Amino acid sequence: RMNNYRIILETLAGSHMYGTSLPSSDIDYRGIAIQEIPELINPFHHFEQSVETKEIDRTVWNVDKFFRLAYDNNPNIVEILFANDKTITHIEDEGEILLSNATRFISQEVRKTFMGYAIAQIKKIETHRGYLLNPPKQKPARKDFGLPEAPMFGLEKINSIIFSPRESIKEEWIEYAENERKYRSASDQYKKYEEWKNNRNPKRAETESKFGYDLKHAGHLMRLLYEGQDLLQHGKLEFPLPYADFLLDIREGIYKYEDILKMSNDEKERLDSIESTLPMKPDEDKLLEVYYSLYGMDLEE
Repeated sequence: RMNNYRIILETLAGSHMYGTSLPSSDIDYRGIAIQEIPELINPFHHFEQSVETKEIDRTVWNVDKFFRLAYDNNPNIVEILFANDKTITHIEDEGEILLSNATRFISQEVRKTFMGYAIAQIKKIETHRGYLLNPPKQKPARKDFGLPEAPMFGLEKINSIIFSPRESIKEEWIEYAENERKYRSASDQYKKYEEWKNNRNPKRAETESKFGYDLKHAGHLMRLLYEGQDLLQHGKLEFPLPYADFLLDIREGIYKYEDILKMSNDEKERLDSIESTLPMKPDEDKLLEVYYSLYGMDLEE
């Protein structure tokens, strides 16, 4: 029990769930909590998500938010549904009910969600590789873009100029607005570069510089593509992952950047083309039955 809610399921997550943990790996926990009936109608005791990161990385979702995310086939949430004896650190009767109905949440939405998360990893890999190979030389200055020291207009006005019919706007205003947008984009990119450079884990930065790309992101990329395929074909996940050794090889830098791109493109195509017997969307009525059963209620009564 934590404050005004009770944890019904908690499991190891991340590398300790996947079977890819190293001695230096952090331990992550993910959990689901349920509120007692009286507290459901008390707005001061309601919560959606609790995160602890000081001593341990622990995230707990209110069962309501968990159901919404699981219905959407959010990858981080879907994994929790297939926790097992090797990963579960705490479970109560309601948690058992939830896990026994795990497959009811899974639908062909996983094709979209796992692909989307994988593509996000690709973008991070490519962005960080660009920082490594071609880092910004200096902070952008307004004068470099032919701009006055202070902006002539606010962002809303600048966007209005850019997207208005050209014949209705003075030519000098159009040129100014476009240069202002270029400067702001360059400044934003420089800020992101500085944050990346200054906040990187030293060991991770060392391996990224050595191999020319972020090995951890690459591992997440391939894991997501394989998990998505597993779900579409079998409707479930198994932990530790059967391809954990392959993911560890990626973390060790066995594969070149070009290899990762080739493999990920192949797996993206495979994920996109798999024919699945899963429903297009989860059955909301069936999930409502599961939800109310957690509170000992029967919809048919």
